[in-house]
Amino acid sequence: MPGLNSMNFPLKYQMPPNTHNLIQAAKEQQTAHTIQKEIIQDQLLLQIGRLYYDIQLNLLQQEVLQASIERLFTQVQKLQNLLQMEQATPFDTLEVANRKLQISNQLAILKDRYEILLSKLKYLLNEEDLPDISVIDKANPNLTLDNLVTYQNLSLENRPELQNIAALKRAQNFQANILRSKYYPQISASLGYNYLKLKGDLFRDDWSNFYSLMLNFQWELWSWHRDKRKVQQSKLEIDRLDLQGQQLIQDIRQQVQEAYLNLQTVGKQIQLQNKLVDQEKDRYQLTQQRYEQGLVTSLDLRSAEHALTEAELELQKNYISWYQQHLNLEWAIGIIGE
Repeated sequence: MPGLNSMNFPLKYQMPPNTHNLIQAAKEQQTAHTIQKEIIQDQLLLQIGRLYYDIQLNLLQQEVLQASIERLFTQVQKLQNLLQMEQATPFDTLEVANRKLQISNQLAILKDRYEILLSKLKYLLNEEDLPDISVIDKANPNLTLDNLVTYQNLSLENRPELQNIAALKRAQNFQANILRSKYYPQISASLGYNYLKLKGDLFRDDWSNFYSLMLNFQWELWSWHRDKRKVQQSKLEIDRLDLQGQQLIQDIRQQVQEAYLNLQTVGKQIQLQNKLVDQEKDRYQLTQQRYEQGLVTSLDLRSAEHALTEAELELQKNYISWYQQHLNLEWAIGIIGE
C-alpha cells in the first residue's frame, strides 16, 4: 500500500494435494521409463548370449572336425603303407581320402560361418575390435537344478516387466486422484504475519503488526461430465493394466517352465550322449585294430570313424544347448547379466 513500509512472513506452507499427485505421477512415469530401459537391456543380453553360444558351438565343432581329419590322415598313411605291401587296394585309400576331403569342406564352412557370427557379435556390441574368443571349458556342466517352484517365485520377484506394470498402475492411480479431485471445490488458504509502519510520521517509531488470512475458492461446475469421462477412462486403463499384469504372470510362468523342462531334457541327453561317445570311441579303436588284422573292410573303418565324429558333434550341440537353455532360464527369472 502507498505510504506504508511493510514486511510479510508466511507462517506455513503445505503442498496442495493435486500438486503432490502430479509429482508422484511424474515420478512413477520416470520409474516406468527406467524399468523399460532395463527390459530392453535384458533382451539385448539374451540376444548377445545366444549369439555367443552359437560361436562357442562353432568353435567346438571345428575342434571335433579337426580331430576327425587327424584320424583320417593317420588312416591314409597306414593305408598307403599297406598298399605298398599289397595288403590294401587303391580303392581303400581313395575312400578315406574322399572322407577326409568332405570333413575338410565342412570345416571350411564352419570357419566361414564363424566370421559371420563374429561380425554379428561386433554389431550387437558396437565394437570393431573384440578380444579373441576362447573355447569354453569342455568339462561336463553342472546339470543340477532347483525345483520349478523356486524359479517361478524368483521370476515374480525379479522380472522388470512386472515392476514396469506396477509403476504404471501407481502413476495411473495418482492421475485418477487428480481427475477425481476436480469433482469438488478447490479451496486454498495462506496465512501471513505482517509488520508495517506508517511513512507519513517521521518523528514516531511506532510499528503495527497483524496476521492476514487469504482464501481462494475454485469450482468448475461446467466440466463435470468431461471430468467424469476422464475418470472412467483412467479406471479402464487401470483395469487394462491389471489384466495385462495377470497375463504377464501366466506368460512368465510358462517361460520359466519351458526353459526348466528343456534343461531337464538336455541334461538327460548329455548323459546319454556321453555314454554313446565313449562307446563309439571304443568301437572305432576296435575296428581300427581289426582292420589292421584284415578282419574288417575299409568301409567298416570309415563307418566307425563317421559314427564317432557324428556322436561328438551331437554331444557338443547338447552342451551348448544346455548353456543356451540356462541363459533362457536366467532371463525368464529376471537375473540375466547378474
